[in-house]
Amino acid sequence: MKRIFVVALATLTLGLTSIHAQQSTTPAPAPAPAAAPAKADAATKRAESLQKKLKLTDAQTTQIKDIFTQEHQDMAKLGKSATADQKQALNKQYHDKVIAVLTPEQQKAYEEMSSKAGKKEKAKTTN
Repeated sequence: MKRIFVVALATLTLGLTSIHAQQSTTPAPAPAPAAAPAKADAATKRAESLQKKLKLTDAQTTQIKDIFTQEHQDMAKLGKSATADQKQALNKQYHDKVIAVLTPEQQKAYEEMSSKAGKKEKAKTTN
């Protein structure tokens, strides 16, 4: 009789423990942030970087941030199946939009920066 009581008590304890574990109110993990804000942040960082390097006005920085945001969106629309030529054409299109916002002095500096970045990118892909 004592043995039955001990087994019943152990079973009841294990059952209650598992029920309690299932009802635990552990907060669910936070959902992953959407891709758009991350891309907007990248566009903002790129624009702020250019603002420092090229001494952009606030208006220029805002315009360029909008250009970069649109570029990211269009690049995402192309997707991973896009060819190198398609990506290059899109990059040129947005490069030209940025150039249109800049003064002649800023354009020269931006072209030099772009040229250096292009050479670095080619070096990465050929190695």
